[in-house]
Amino acid sequence: MISLIILMGIGILFIRLLFIPDASKEEIECISNNSKLYVNMGCRLCENQRDILGNHFGLIDILDCSLFPYVCMENEIRVFPTWIIKNETHLGILSLEELKELAGCK
Repeated sequence: MISLIILMGIGILFIRLLFIPDASKEEIECISNNSKLYVNMGCRLCENQRDILGNHFGLIDILDCSLFPYVCMENEIRVFPTWIIKNETHLGILSLEELKELAGCK
C-alpha cells in the first residue's frame, strides 16, 4: 500500500513538471530586471516558488530575509515569498506567466 502511494506521488510530480510552462532567457532577464524576490530560509512556500522557477532560480534577484533581516524590516516584508515588481508588492507564489505579465515581459 505504501509503495502504491509513493508511486502515485512520483507520478503526480512527474506530470506536474511536464506541464509547468517555461520562459526564455530573455523573459527571465526581463523579470529579474523588473523585480526582487524576498524569501526566508526554511519557508516551504519559498521552496515551491523556487521549484516553479526551476533552472531560472539563480537568475532572479533574490534576498534571503533570514540573512538580511534589517533590509526586510526596512521594506516591511513580513510574508514569504514576497515579490516587489515595478514597485508593487505581490505576496505569495507567482507562476512564470504571472511574473511575465506583472513585469511587462510578454
